[in-house]
Amino acid sequence: MLAEQLSRKITVLSGREPEVRRLHFFNGRSAQLFSLDPLLGQVCDSDPMRFRRAIAGPLFRCNDIRSEFTCLEPPAEVNGLTVRQLRFKGVKPVASGTEVLRYQSGAGFVPVLLEPAGGSMIAGRRERDAWEYSAMGTLSLVRLRTEVETALKLGPRRTDLLLGFGLYDKLHFNGQPVGFAIYGMDRPTDQRLVNAIQRSIMAIQLDLRERFGAQARKAGELLRQMHQMGLAHRYPHLGNIGIGGNGARIVDLDTAVNISSLPPGARAAFLYLDLSLIIGYFNLMVAWGGGNKLVGFSAVPLLPDLLNGYFGDDSGHEFLRRLNGISDFYDTEKVIAAAGFPFKLEGHTHGDLNAMHRNSFFLRPRFDAYRGAPVDLQDHCRANPAFASFFRAVEQVAESIELAPAN
Repeated sequence: MLAEQLSRKITVLSGREPEVRRLHFFNGRSAQLFSLDPLLGQVCDSDPMRFRRAIAGPLFRCNDIRSEFTCLEPPAEVNGLTVRQLRFKGVKPVASGTEVLRYQSGAGFVPVLLEPAGGSMIAGRRERDAWEYSAMGTLSLVRLRTEVETALKLGPRRTDLLLGFGLYDKLHFNGQPVGFAIYGMDRPTDQRLVNAIQRSIMAIQLDLRERFGAQARKAGELLRQMHQMGLAHRYPHLGNIGIGGNGARIVDLDTAVNISSLPPGARAAFLYLDLSLIIGYFNLMVAWGGGNKLVGFSAVPLLPDLLNGYFGDDSGHEFLRRLNGISDFYDTEKVIAAAGFPFKLEGHTHGDLNAMHRNSFFLRPRFDAYRGAPVDLQDHCRANPAFASFFRAVEQVAESIELAPAN
């Protein structure tokens, strides 16, 4: 019944009724598959064992380790888009009987969820309900529906091409059915922007703007388009930007939320939280090192490209003028004066990370909300002219949401 309800909603969004078929796996489980494009049925029919293994088989150690990938040889063409690979997202949960225990990836969850708290307030909430806990990787029905509906709204020019989705039979997580989504990708591998930047830095190829400026700008444009359609991603970062032959794509949409019906203040708060998260990732992409050290890589030189892509080069905002005025992003004093980022490539301590959040006018409100009581973004506007310039620009985007086209 739930599968049919989701199918009817998808029919309205996509303009076509999914083809339904049943899959039976080697481990005794089964699933309903809803195909949105004939390509999916053709692949399933041409090599059914391989297709079913991709959904129920062992996970490969890919960038997103709750996904499986199947290359298409030769590549297929779907509505003018080249599909080189299928991505099966949300596959193979670790289960006992009819209940999902966890996903093999062990993907974690954020201990404090930041969210709007009325007006232009933001606040952190530490309680983890079932929906938040399912961020461990499970595409429960709520998250699957969000993923599928958001992918259809964004379309294949902004995210990967959604080819279909499915629901496992008699498998639940926190009382909800569990499913998977299937995408067609133009990328021969699941290349994400974060991995490309890290490889470049590790190879001491530090001309980041020449190498990745176009992708960073496109990431900003994609996030702006998503926001203007009344959708907040809620977890945008460099690992959720796919790059490939057909350009950049914003992916992993199961955390998205529709904000089009919210008051302007709440919309602006959602947009700020999205932007502040991706800005924070541009400053510091971390991996655990020894002791209390974090091995950090900074992509701050790409920050003007990201924000010019989001707000537009000719927007005239003061904070953009300050960022665009930096000619040498390796001059730490200039970068800190313009945006508050302590730009360095060596290891970071927790204190360095906290200082970055405190000193950056982009991130200070987020840092304060994460640490304690609700934060009024308007208070930060009054206290910091640089933040005021930034947040006024965010408010302009929030005000334009209701006027944006759906596609």
